[in-house]
Amino acid sequence: MTTPSDFAVFTLAGRDSTLNDLMRAAVRWDLWDDVVRDVRRGLACAASADAVSAPNDRAMDSAATVFRYERNLITAADMDAWLEQWQISVDEWMEYIRRSLLRATFDSQLDEIDARYAPSADDVASCVYVEFVCSGALGRVATQLAQRAAATARATEERWVDPIDPRSAEGWLDAQDAGYEVFARHVATDDAIRHQVEVRRLDWIRLACSYVRFSSEPMAREGAMCVRDDGLTLEEVARSASLDVFDRQDLYIGDADPDVRDALLAATPGELVGPLKWGDTYALFLIHDKMLPSVDDPAVHHRALDAVLRLALEREAVSRVTWHKTL
Repeated sequence: MTTPSDFAVFTLAGRDSTLNDLMRAAVRWDLWDDVVRDVRRGLACAASADAVSAPNDRAMDSAATVFRYERNLITAADMDAWLEQWQISVDEWMEYIRRSLLRATFDSQLDEIDARYAPSADDVASCVYVEFVCSGALGRVATQLAQRAAATARATEERWVDPIDPRSAEGWLDAQDAGYEVFARHVATDDAIRHQVEVRRLDWIRLACSYVRFSSEPMAREGAMCVRDDGLTLEEVARSASLDVFDRQDLYIGDADPDVRDALLAATPGELVGPLKWGDTYALFLIHDKMLPSVDDPAVHHRALDAVLRLALEREAVSRVTWHKTL
């Protein structure tokens, strides 16, 4: 299909932000080329797979179910309404699902397949809009643009920036980027960043560690025994089991899987921790160092800055943006 007629996605301060605004923003923020690349590769894989293999019905149904539940589209009516609002047919959606599965199947061969089965520009153009919507790229762009527009509205109210002329689409986008930068400088103060470090003090404890993931608990227990009792290194244990060792990784407590978080929080440098249940595996962790968060640590400062801005943007958007579409 071609791109549908333009329509409003959200409204802020009396101005509708349209589908065309989102597409311009995607180009501006270097996201559009990624969407086009994925379409091209998916179509190339489809051309290749037609003569070799294709996702079976079970794989297609499973991927479609995951898509729906990720977007809280629980019933068939929910799914139909979501597709209708974006002017996408069921067949177009399922073709997107198929392209996605094919790209995953042929992930290691994508460059080769793209070169050999390169689709026409017209074929790519006919699928780009559906890919933009269904891949989540539109949702990410819409959220970012809505937040920047809300930040600019706040900056205008506070007289941090001058009011803008909304008549030019490109000029309006320029103003949102500029307004966001000014907003960020005013809300991401040193005090706000320090406060964020304090409230996330436990989550941002950083471990320097190595770890190995085993497929079963008995294997992990045997590996732990080899380290603790036989004096083997974790690397030697991993090598003997033909497993990868993730060496000298920086791991923040708040980013760790919930299954292992408490045990890692209590760990001390030099300790071998585990086996710990981690998803469908069992892990051994060797703790090299444990560092409390400090605002003087550039990595922690960057996390705090991102958190301050994210919370401020979410707060402004919630109070100012009226959504017309479900992302």
